[in-house]
Amino acid sequence: MSMDGRRFSIDKILSALPLTVTYALAFMSSTFLPVWVGTLAQKFSVAPSLLGSIASMELATVAITSILTANFIDTRSLKWPLVCAIVLSGACNLLASFAPSLDLLGVARISAGVANGFLLADINRRAASSSVPSRIFAGQIFAMVAF
Repeated sequence: MSMDGRRFSIDKILSALPLTVTYALAFMSSTFLPVWVGTLAQKFSVAPSLLGSIASMELATVAITSILTANFIDTRSLKWPLVCAIVLSGACNLLASFAPSLDLLGVARISAGVANGFLLADINRRAASSSVPSRIFAGQIFAMVAF
């Protein structure tokens, strides 16, 4: 295969990139959970167990939203819900980083959980529907490790 064969491979890799990077973004909250719990416990001078409760609520929200999205919402033909969820996830994570109070931190973390749960369900549905789901799922794991 000449240039056309290589270009086809590059196009396939580039088309899978949004599905892998977005997956890593959706999992980033739980990956950094031990770091932000300890850091924000010091910032707010509270017991880490209190922030652990906020983190647990976020993870529960991710699970519930993911299950509901997978069962009741199919957005494969639309791009705007995915883009909105990415923007919401980023904004909520940024808000949580600079939250001046525990209340605002809780709202931001739970809102990030809703966005991330939607992202996980939607990205996995899109990946499973692709022509090479095993490559995309492998890429998702690689992207998560890289992040």
